[in-house]
Amino acid sequence: MSGQVDVVIDKTDSRPAPPVLDIFYNVSNSSPDPIWMVSDGWIVWSRSGGRIEISLARGKMNPASAVFGYFVPATVEIPSGSTRPGSLALHWPLELDRLWNRDATVRPPPGRYDFTLRIGYGTTPVPDDPVLGESVESPVLRWQKQALSDPVSAEVP
Repeated sequence: MSGQVDVVIDKTDSRPAPPVLDIFYNVSNSSPDPIWMVSDGWIVWSRSGGRIEISLARGKMNPASAVFGYFVPATVEIPSGSTRPGSLALHWPLELDRLWNRDATVRPPPGRYDFTLRIGYGTTPVPDDPVLGESVESPVLRWQKQALSDPVSAEVP
């Protein structure tokens, strides 16, 4: 696929009571073909010092998790030349799915952090079927491409 998929964090809004950070973003598809963005609703959390990455892409599963088979990601189509807005509300402490994250909840100390947002997408509506002998996550990780926003400074209340 030639062209580009971009993620831009447009705005953040921090509220102290109850503590929440809202992130408003846009995903733009400037490629000549449609894409299918992963829309499972899971957050994969990563923090390194003052930088926090929120990923909506499928990642490698937590080694401690046990899954009982392959499941296709939920996706939403973004046509060529289109932009899809989205938002996230990060309520502190933030509850995470253990399938993708080591911790069940996270709560960074209050302060300013540089946030990035990662999305996953494919150039076909669904990944290929699994191949005998491969891990249950391999078809999705083979299919998925990713786009990462530039960092945006935001306050964690």
